[in-house]
Amino acid sequence: EEFAITLLESDTALQQRIREGFDHILMDELQDTNPLQWRLMSLIRRPDAFFAVGDINQSIFGFRYADPELFAQYRRSLEEQGKQVDELRANYRSRPELLATVNTTFAGPAPGIEAHDLTSGRNDFLPKDDSSTELMVTSGENTEAAERVEAFWVARRICELVGRYRYRDIAILSRANDSLGELQSALDDFGVPSLVLGGRTFYETREVRDLILLLTVLVNPRDEMALAGLLRSPLFGVSDEELLLLASSEPLCDAVRQNPPAHWDVIEELRRIANVVSPDQLLRRVLDDCDYERGLSSRGRANVEKFLAALRTRAQTQPGSLAEALDFIRDASPEAEAPPTDFGDAVRLMTIHKSKGLEFPVVFLPFLHRDRGTAQPIICYTHAHGLGVKWRDPETRKGVADAAHEANTAQAMRAQAGEENRLLYVGMTRAKDHMVLSYSVTPKRKGGPWAQLLAPRIPARLATGEPPESMQAPPPDTVLPTHVYIDRTPPQDQHDSTASITDISVFSQCPRKYYLSRYIGWDAGPRGGLVNFEDLPKETGELDASEIGIQVHKILAGVQVEAPAAEAVELADRFTTSPLARRALRASRKEHEYDFLISIDDLILRGQIDLWFEHNRELILVDYKTDSVRLPLDPKRVRAYELQLQLYAIALERIAGRPVSRAYLHFLRPDHVMDVDVSPLQLNAAREWVRTFLAAQATLDYPLNTGDHCFRCDYYKDVCPARRNIAIAVSRS
Repeated sequence: EEFAITLLESDTALQQRIREGFDHILMDELQDTNPLQWRLMSLIRRPDAFFAVGDINQSIFGFRYADPELFAQYRRSLEEQGKQVDELRANYRSRPELLATVNTTFAGPAPGIEAHDLTSGRNDFLPKDDSSTELMVTSGENTEAAERVEAFWVARRICELVGRYRYRDIAILSRANDSLGELQSALDDFGVPSLVLGGRTFYETREVRDLILLLTVLVNPRDEMALAGLLRSPLFGVSDEELLLLASSEPLCDAVRQNPPAHWDVIEELRRIANVVSPDQLLRRVLDDCDYERGLSSRGRANVEKFLAALRTRAQTQPGSLAEALDFIRDASPEAEAPPTDFGDAVRLMTIHKSKGLEFPVVFLPFLHRDRGTAQPIICYTHAHGLGVKWRDPETRKGVADAAHEANTAQAMRAQAGEENRLLYVGMTRAKDHMVLSYSVTPKRKGGPWAQLLAPRIPARLATGEPPESMQAPPPDTVLPTHVYIDRTPPQDQHDSTASITDISVFSQCPRKYYLSRYIGWDAGPRGGLVNFEDLPKETGELDASEIGIQVHKILAGVQVEAPAAEAVELADRFTTSPLARRALRASRKEHEYDFLISIDDLILRGQIDLWFEHNRELILVDYKTDSVRLPLDPKRVRAYELQLQLYAIALERIAGRPVSRAYLHFLRPDHVMDVDVSPLQLNAAREWVRTFLAAQATLDYPLNTGDHCFRCDYYKDVCPARRNIAIAVSRS
């Protein structure tokens, strides 16, 4: 900006040419302009070709040197010239009751606020029985205790409002990011999904700190501070008493080596390969071995995945030692936590600055007792009073301000008080339907400037340890209605925590078939379709198609099968004599019937890969099928198998730390090998099927997918309505 101003002021011809390049200039948020920006704008705008929009009561960016006086001066200059200034007082966001609260709050003497009446431009709000504005006051022995109680009541009040509103309708706005941690912990305690927007606490979360401690111990096993923290973490769960006993007679690292806790052997194993395997794979091994993620919330699991992804990306773009990866993490800039998987319906937490321009049906403004403090720098400067200094008295060692410093401080305090009130104004005008304000008091602190502004104008409720009135039982003499009719609560977040890859394949073929066979477990008897061999029971008697398939898989995995069926041996030979099998014989690594667990969008997927191997730096995935299929293959029937392999490829990429090069389906009966697309685009589509699967379980919506495959389905002639639908379609045709 400074260089642009210098250039325009030093070259009048250039300035004129640039100015004439604009027919008109529209400038929004004029109240947030700083003097440098206004000077630049003045150089490029022509008279009577400038249109500005702003609200001086929303000037809240003083830390960016925004000066609301620029707005006021420009408005006065227009009025003095007789030019047009439109006052817009109609508000199309908030219900009238909320606007009345805002008008009342700032009608009296409120430095920095221009008093004016906002009127509602809407008349479509539904009537409410309760007040649209609440003021809660909590108390405690000290600030920490009082704020903990306040956060508790904020979370509890949100739980009361959910039902009338959704989580996504609610926003918690605070003065600064450091207020959000206490609030988010309280929401976690109440099971309320939440999302911090624009936070900087990712590397400070418990789960990320635990993983950093683990990396530190792998790099330096004699770092006793990191070792103690790792042992106390949920990864190993060693108590303080046990730690004290371990470290009482010898260094902690030596004591742990002699008396290792459960799962410690995996640490010793990983230390030997720490600089060979990527850091994210090292951590994944420990996480799986210790079952660490079981105790995490969805947001905690999302943070773990974000941390692993950062390590994985770094290992791919800048390969190096584990120590270098740890230095990269330690030097990383603060950033926001990962959004939880359920962030689509979650309470939003953000600063008031972040919320500017946004709107929410319900707004909470907690911790209103906090202020920015009154400390001023030792050296300060203003145009009005010049350079001021706070000197140190050599005898008393106390600071003594000179006249300029005192004048500058007084000016800064007035400006800060005005911006504080404007910040509250912005927060209160974000609400559309309901607003909850709260602050806490202690014996030594009766509230800050905001609390003093609100308390005389809004009736307050003292929130104590007792349940609020809305949660108390009705009095004994209350006459309750005989019948009470309530709307059915829509299902939310009621999905299985685990599923098999075959579940997703069946669901993709027909959601109703999955519902009947897997969700409610309606037994229609074996009849073709997709078969998950590891789930099938062993039976005796004449071999059916599924038992043949089991024998084939065992033979190809090298498992001894007593008296195998001739058909099973023949089918297995078709693979062992294939080019794929010959290539697998030359593999540097090979795994048969490989069991795995992976997590995708808060769903644990389990599966078993028939065969994968590494050859010539390529990762090859193979799945063989014993189904009775005819050539050419039916694309619709094969699509479910392709989805299986694509999900296997996602799992194998996480296991091996690099993407799958090729994937093949070998249909043994026609002896046909099919190449399966495992490109990133197709893998993303496979992940989308998992999300669709979760959404169906959350809403209990399992639509029919009718087609030729219905005639091969066990449920077609039984409980599935597809038979009736297809019959109607045929009769109409």
